[in-house]
Amino acid sequence: MLLNADVVEWVEQTPDTVIGLLNGERFLVRESPDEIVQRIVAFKRSVLAGPAVRTEGLPFEASE
Repeated sequence: MLLNADVVEWVEQTPDTVIGLLNGERFLVRESPDEIVQRIVAFKRSVLAGPAVRTEGLPFEASE
């Protein structure tokens, strides 16, 4: 499953990591809160950088 990073409202660890969305839904995930934040930041950087830049760890190949 993929989550839209723009609808993530909060991420907490209690001790499991839970992601809360703006619509009130909650998801229990295996990743740490730090990893979730790093992935969101990497995704948003790749979007702002444009299609020619590939950010490591994202599931797409860059076009040249």
